[in-house]
Amino acid sequence: NITTKQINLLKIWDKVDESLSKWARENKFKYVGPLPFLMSSAGACENFNAVFKIVGSEEYYKEQAFLVQSLQLLLEMFTEKMGGKVFTEIRSFRKEMDVDNRHLSEFPLFEIEQNGNFEDLIETVDKLIRFTCQEVAIHCKEELRYFGKDWKQLLDLVVKRITYTQAIEILKHNKFDISWGEDLKAEHELFL
Repeated sequence: NITTKQINLLKIWDKVDESLSKWARENKFKYVGPLPFLMSSAGACENFNAVFKIVGSEEYYKEQAFLVQSLQLLLEMFTEKMGGKVFTEIRSFRKEMDVDNRHLSEFPLFEIEQNGNFEDLIETVDKLIRFTCQEVAIHCKEELRYFGKDWKQLLDLVVKRITYTQAIEILKHNKFDISWGEDLKAEHELFL
């Protein structure tokens, strides 16, 4: 049976998905896709050991195939040729066994690439997140209420920024056992 909870969650997710693409297109990002989720190279930007290998792919494809983690490297190649701003939506597959208790092996991934520096990218992501939250707040009030969320909090969302080094210093100061260079876990992110 499909539950009310599932329906409300899907309505919110639909608005999130629509809003991400809408914002990207309104801000002159070009869509790159549809793209494959099977790759002959791993499609891993972060950790090659965390890719899923397709058993038997050598027989079918004549080479090893993998489920894609990210298309960041491919998007980087398209960025300059397509006006400096591109985006795609894919299914991401990650075989990371012990990251934290929130880990997903498969999830939808909205990826953007643009010319510019890191600060430009942070500004873009900030605007994208705020726009998406505002759209959800305006169009999904009842669904948010169902989950006990106040839609008004999403209208004027402010995303505060700290550096990784600042995060580590704050965590150490508050008795967390973490060293510079380690990944932040769910408990760290929740505290921050």
